[in-house]
Amino acid sequence: MGNLKKEPSSPIQEAGVKRAATRSPSPHLHENKKQTQEKIKKEENLGGYPSYGRVKACSIAKADRIDENPPVLRLNKAIQERTKQAHSDDEKSVVFWMRMHDLRIVDSRGLTIAYEYAKEHNIPLIIIHVFSPQDYEAHDRSCRRIDFVLRKLKSLKEELEEMNIPLYTFTVEQRQHIPQKVIDFVKQYNSKHLYGNIEYEIDELFRDMQLINLANEQEVEVQLEHDNMVVPPFKVLTKTTSKPPMTFTAYLKGWQKIVLEDPTHRDETERIGANNISAKEDYKALFEKQVPDEIAGFECHDKDKMRELWPVGRTTASEILDRFLHYKNREEATESTPLGEGAEKDDRNSRIKQYADGRNITTGETTSKISPYLASGQISVRQCFNRAQKLKSGYNMDITRESGVGMWSQEVIWKDFYQNVLCVQPRVSMGHPFLRQYRFVEWEYNQEHLDAWHQGKTGWPIVDAAMRQLTTTGWMHNRMRMTVASYLCKDLMLDWREGERIFAKELIDHDLGSNNGGWQWSAGTGTDAQPYFRIFNPISQSQKADPSGEYIHHWLPELRDIKPPALFEPSKHLSKNEFQKLNYPKPLVDHKFARDRALSRYKKALGKE
Repeated sequence: MGNLKKEPSSPIQEAGVKRAATRSPSPHLHENKKQTQEKIKKEENLGGYPSYGRVKACSIAKADRIDENPPVLRLNKAIQERTKQAHSDDEKSVVFWMRMHDLRIVDSRGLTIAYEYAKEHNIPLIIIHVFSPQDYEAHDRSCRRIDFVLRKLKSLKEELEEMNIPLYTFTVEQRQHIPQKVIDFVKQYNSKHLYGNIEYEIDELFRDMQLINLANEQEVEVQLEHDNMVVPPFKVLTKTTSKPPMTFTAYLKGWQKIVLEDPTHRDETERIGANNISAKEDYKALFEKQVPDEIAGFECHDKDKMRELWPVGRTTASEILDRFLHYKNREEATESTPLGEGAEKDDRNSRIKQYADGRNITTGETTSKISPYLASGQISVRQCFNRAQKLKSGYNMDITRESGVGMWSQEVIWKDFYQNVLCVQPRVSMGHPFLRQYRFVEWEYNQEHLDAWHQGKTGWPIVDAAMRQLTTTGWMHNRMRMTVASYLCKDLMLDWREGERIFAKELIDHDLGSNNGGWQWSAGTGTDAQPYFRIFNPISQSQKADPSGEYIHHWLPELRDIKPPALFEPSKHLSKNEFQKLNYPKPLVDHKFARDRALSRYKKALGKE
């Protein structure tokens, strides 16, 4: 097990864990100016970035322009310069806009400030949530993710009703109308103050800038808080350049320094209090409006299974984290809810204590499974980090790779890092690589190969088992996310954006920062210390992650009678007749051929061939 500690962390981690690399010193490394201009001109004539099937992106010129003036900094400025409104007697309520990333009433900074304002002026608090089908479509939101949000909103509505606080949900079909619709609601209920927490995806940042501009014109004050990160974006800077670090090692060092110097970054806010009972009658219509069971066009076909595997409730997320921190691994829990039966409390041998060595093993419960709840904000990043740190040995903060507590805590910080990347390099939200020199890698376009990968029919058991886990449960073990991503990008040589999109459409824990960062890590276009020449071997990954074959047997029952090592490459180890009886496909490509092809393609993109 010790050798696993030297493996790179999962690129598409539940908390955004990846390994980092040095940023390219030039936007177009290994290209001369004329070559670069010719490529950009050709691309602009085509109307945008080269697309493959469903993969699209904005033009390079537009992406670079947005990078030069990051939207999050523009939003910060708009917040600072907003038109402030004093409370007056005709202000009858205060409104908090709950988004898809902050579905909680404990440790939500924007919500706490809204409640404190309401309490100070003795007016009721109203909470709203806006459904935006156009955004769901544009962002490839999975039906599972949307169903998960709906279920949590229903739970929150019941809880808040007991506190005399209405949670009102409504749909805006045209997303460009959302800012005005929200302001209309605020004014309809005689409020002058709207609060919320910032979302870091680029469309949402531009939406909030528009929201503030409209609010300024209509005598409404909008106050938005940085809540989705422990340390807000652009706060961690390098000593030498005074710019945000583009490697995780540098980011981690700066993050730790900031948090140690100002521990308030880790401060959690308390659960909000209740409205006066009179709010029940005054806002009867808001209380009576129910959260819908589904959103048209985004119906979840396996919602019963999702509800069994990923329950929601008032304390569900906290209980799942508690299981990880204080309970032993349930070895028979390959496909079960994180709160299933059979868990044994054991602080000495808890899952987090074994995490440094066991995190790469695919059988049982070796990871936290908190990712769906963290992605939807049912628990905060601060809560996860703080509760893990309570288990550290010694006085100092433990964010090392030597202990389970330190390793997992470091992975929580990776989530901050990748949210920071979204803000500092907004082009990654627009289909562009983190490392610009890989913009013109020559990808294959093979729909049959893409479908086979998606369906778990590549002929490589470890890859197929992982993809079937994804399509069945909406979740995949971290080690497997890295393995299947490497296979798609470097064995099949398919565009990483295709894989990113499919993951987004399947995952119940989809988070743009972690998913995009992870796919770019695997494709060699992201923050990896050894980019394009890190190519995973499916056989060695099988040996390390599933040495007994239990994981493969669970997800590929057609191979249940085959034992390792034949299980890891049955087409090679079995006779022709034995293999045909399995009704299992041959490998789509030879790994050695694929490796050589990938190295050649990447070198060509870098101008090395």
